[in-house]
Amino acid sequence: MPIFRIRIAGRLDLPAVNAIIEQSLRSWTTTERVKRLALPIYRYQQEDLDHMWLLVAESQEGNLAGVAALEEADKQDLPQQDNGVLLHGIYVKPQFMGRGVGGKLLEASAGIARSLGYGGLLVKAVRQSTGFFERYGLQAIRATSPSDYPHRYWLPTASTIRNHPDHQPCSRAASI
Repeated sequence: MPIFRIRIAGRLDLPAVNAIIEQSLRSWTTTERVKRLALPIYRYQQEDLDHMWLLVAESQEGNLAGVAALEEADKQDLPQQDNGVLLHGIYVKPQFMGRGVGGKLLEASAGIARSLGYGGLLVKAVRQSTGFFERYGLQAIRATSPSDYPHRYWLPTASTIRNHPDHQPCSRAASI
């Protein structure tokens, strides 16, 4: 299994980050029209780096394979009004799917929340990704309103991520 280094993305990474998101989104099982309409709202801009963390999985050759986007979560979205980090999404290039990249990004995202003193990691998932989060042991929680994502998960920072059978520990950059 290839080794990936997880690091925080910078301004110069944004074109590659957005390319990964586009490639990942194009692999979704939905209509082409939905993909076309959704893509612009999934792209990140330089201003997003002021209040978000973008983590990238980088191969030994320096190629980006995946990205995770995080920001501080709204307290009303969290279980027991705790403090936490919202995982906006994990996006992996199709050729790297099923190779542990998403798990490494999830592990690093939980590590960011833990190291900054947050109570946990909140995920608002689409139906197609629920199995991924369940395999890694995240706790299903109820939506806070009828208009919210129906598939929500919580990982308290005191917990560790359950190892998926194919999971290998990631090599973290010094900044994480």
